[in-house]
Amino acid sequence: MKDDLVLKYVHNELSPEERYAFELEMENDPFLMESVEGLQQFAATHTISQLQQVQHDLFTSINQKTTTKKASIKKINPFLLWAFAACFIGLIVTVSWHFILQGNTPNTDQLFAAYYQPLTHPDGTVRGEDNKHSEKDAIALYEKEDYFEAANLYQKLVNNNPENIKNRLFLGISYLSSNQTEKAIVVLSGIQQATEYQQDIQWYLALAYIKNKNVTAAIPLLHALAESPNYYQPKAKELVEKFDGKMASKD
Repeated sequence: MKDDLVLKYVHNELSPEERYAFELEMENDPFLMESVEGLQQFAATHTISQLQQVQHDLFTSINQKTTTKKASIKKINPFLLWAFAACFIGLIVTVSWHFILQGNTPNTDQLFAAYYQPLTHPDGTVRGEDNKHSEKDAIALYEKEDYFEAANLYQKLVNNNPENIKNRLFLGISYLSSNQTEKAIVVLSGIQQATEYQQDIQWYLALAYIKNKNVTAAIPLLHALAESPNYYQPKAKELVEKFDGKMASKD
């Protein structure tokens, strides 16, 4: 039965051939697609037995009411019940998370604006007209707050020398400052394990995740900064407290 296929698909229990056939069917059936998506949200935190219980309860409740109203009405198709349940579950999950996040999590845009300030370049006093398209030019553009052009130039520098962690850090910050958040995350996460500029990388990557509304990814970085003495520790503690209130005080 199709409702069994839905359950098996959601829990990755179909063979590759069955999965492929089922996905082809979903492509031609938007209602089936929505049903599966709703159940996938529910299945993320529930077992297959719990899903089966939902099915059983729905069958029992709806068919009893149908029989009471009109004995001649046929029993409702089990798959239609699954589709109804899936859409309903999906709606409840979405609405619930919306209110949970709205009620308990600070506004990420406001937090980013409050805590973000571009890092001062350590070589900011370097000036010169020679070596066009060099690091000096990138620094000059960065200091003028022309972050979009600075990012373009830093990207060329990084392409020529990927081992230069400082240029990759300022490339990420330039992307972040010019509202190219996804690019900033890619660049900064790529140097996350570097020992050079480690706290700077963690701080700006955390802020990039916050700007991108991915608080889950930002929290571990903020914890790491909050748990050891460094320039960003006080602000990192503040943000951790705002997000989860579970930051233990450290001496």
